[in-house]
Amino acid sequence: ERRRRTAGLVESAPRPRLHRVAANLLPLWLAAVAAYLVTWLVLIVLTWPNASAYGHPPAGPLLADLAAVAAFTCGGYLIGWYVPWWSPAPLVAVGGYTLLVMWGLYAGSGLAELMPTAPGFRTGQESAGWADAAHTAWFGGLAAALFLAVGAVRKWLLVLPLVVAVCGAVPLLDRPDEVWVPDRAGAVLVCEGERPQICLRRAHESRRNDLTGPVRWAYALFEGAATVPVRFEERGPAGRSSGASGEASAGPSPVTFAIVSSGELGSDSRLDYFQRDAVLQDLLRWDCETEPGAPPWNHEILLWAHWQWPGAMDGMERGPVVRTLDAMDRHERAAWFTDYFAAARSCDARLVDRP
Repeated sequence: ERRRRTAGLVESAPRPRLHRVAANLLPLWLAAVAAYLVTWLVLIVLTWPNASAYGHPPAGPLLADLAAVAAFTCGGYLIGWYVPWWSPAPLVAVGGYTLLVMWGLYAGSGLAELMPTAPGFRTGQESAGWADAAHTAWFGGLAAALFLAVGAVRKWLLVLPLVVAVCGAVPLLDRPDEVWVPDRAGAVLVCEGERPQICLRRAHESRRNDLTGPVRWAYALFEGAATVPVRFEERGPAGRSSGASGEASAGPSPVTFAIVSSGELGSDSRLDYFQRDAVLQDLLRWDCETEPGAPPWNHEILLWAHWQWPGAMDGMERGPVVRTLDAMDRHERAAWFTDYFAAARSCDARLVDRP
């Protein structure tokens, strides 16, 4: 504002003051919108392999963000209009980002919802429709009030956009816990196959090819055991599945497993190993609420399973349980694992002998 000296242009142009301010402010807002949309498009492209499973990017948060961009643009314009020095520009920039960071400390509170940031991870959730409308009203009303503070001759006109902003802010302050709701469409399980049947959340359908290999390999280790689970369900954000698009298979209880992401490991170098381990850990888990629970040698069953992948356990010594299972033929091993999975599901270690 100080560089362009639009204040003098506004006063000299033969147009109503509000029109002149709007003509000067519009290019600034469009530049900010262009910068936002470029960033948005880049992120859409980078996340499309996973995000495309949801169908399309949500429009509600996008509109609220554009209203927030308008509010910040009008705020900066207002400061430049009334403060006749260049120094506020970098101070406002640094102070604005500092405010966003500090405001994030109140994550989960109503105050945090009054800023255009969403601190924390929202796995398996989406913003509620009423919250998108409230955010748009809050930021849009604030932007209009700041614009009228500069351009309106009758300052009482600020009352209307301020009322809109307050109407948007009140429910956000009052109901911060309801702003984010479970993403039911993305959490519905989609199942494919029979033995094994692999069920993934709709949001992660694009990762099916990466997960099918580890699950089928783990199931093949115990194929032939009558009690081995044949249904593998992705664990939901709350630790449980959210229902499937088809009927559940008869037989043993399904296994819920976690998806391992390369971001959690820092690289993709051992992603396959950790995904196999995640499936095996859940497949061989004893979910016992009472003692004694799993037998003390149960961890060696997991080691035996990892030994079956070529090169996965190089340099490690085989324990007695691993050697015994390796010495069994296929039928003996299937019979033993039939007892093992029956014991694990009933949490009764007496039903299976140590190999």
